[in-house]
Order: sequence, then C-alpha cells, then structure tokens
Amino acid sequence: MLRKIALSLLLICSVGLFAQDLKFGHVSIQDLASSMPEMIDGRKKLDDTSKQYEKELAQMYSDLNKKYTEFTSAKDSLPESIKNRRIEELQGLEQRFNNFKQQSSEEIQKQQSELERSVMEMIVKAVKAVGDENGYVYIMDKNSALYISSTKSTDVTELVKAKLKAMPKPAATTAKPGVTTPKPAAPAAKPRR
Repeated sequence: MLRKIALSLLLICSVGLFAQDLKFGHVSIQDLASSMPEMIDGRKKLDDTSKQYEKELAQMYSDLNKKYTEFTSAKDSLPESIKNRRIEELQGLEQRFNNFKQQSSEEIQKQQSELERSVMEMIVKAVKAVGDENGYVYIMDKNSALYISSTKSTDVTELVKAKLKAMPKPAATTAKPGVTTPKPAAPAAKPRR
C-alpha cells in the first residue's frame, strides 16, 4: 500500500514538473500576412491587373453600347436580313463581353488564391521553425483562439517575423501575377446570307 502511494506521488510530481516545462505561444497570422512584402507586392500586382481588366471591360461595354445605339436608331429603316445580321452581331458582342468578364474575374480569383496560399505556406514554415527551435508545444493563431492567457502563452510574432525575413523566398512568390491573360472569347457566329 505504501508502495502504491509512493508510486502515485512520484507520478503526480513528474506530471506536475512536465506541465511546468510546456511552452505555449501565439501569433497573429493575419498581421504577419498583411505585413509581408510578398503579400504587399502581390496585392499591388493584383490591383494593377484588375484595373487593366476593368479598363478593357469598359472599352468592350462602350463598343457594345455604341453599336446597340446605332442599331436601335436605324432598325426601322433596315431590311429584315440586315436587321437579323446586326442582332446576331450584337448578341455575339454581348456574349464575348460576358465571357471576358467571367474569365477575368476567375483569373483574378485564381491569382489571389495562389498569393494567399504561397504566403500561408511561408508563415506555416516559419511558425514550425520557431516552435521547434524554441521548444514550444503549441503556437496558436490568436485571431481564432477563444482565450489566450497572457501569463502562460508567449507572443512569438517577432520571432516568426525574423524567421520569415531569414527564409529563402520560394519561386512561386516571385512570379508576377497578371502575366497570364484570360483566354479570348469564342468568335461570334457568322451571319447567314
């Protein structure tokens, strides 16, 4: 019986000592990502690409609107075959506009996702390295945690920032978003004669 008590006390003491050696950390992934040069540069490139698409879409819309206005003002004086050909032409222009609008939106979303994925991969590597080098059991994202003790958890943001600066940059983050262009819309159907 004395042996069981001694064994129980030994286990309790060793668990207590073990628990005291555990290190917990927290970091704001959102703050890290938004301050990274890769994210800042990537967002600027995305904005530039988006503006180029918007400019192109505005020109396409202007052309479509001009042709529609010309058609509506002249449609009553046109023979039926010419009227039908112009209607088909307008429908083709509208379809190309809609296709380009969708493709450009998809391209921007794809580039945004790639940027976020590559930045997140870098952050995860840096957090893991800081955890391993400094003996942390857990490093949590403070933006998604319900509670973090300010006395039992250490803010490791600066350690992770330093690690990120020291890490080699992957090739994916140096690629220039916006270099790829959406596929052109299919040409309109040829009018019947």
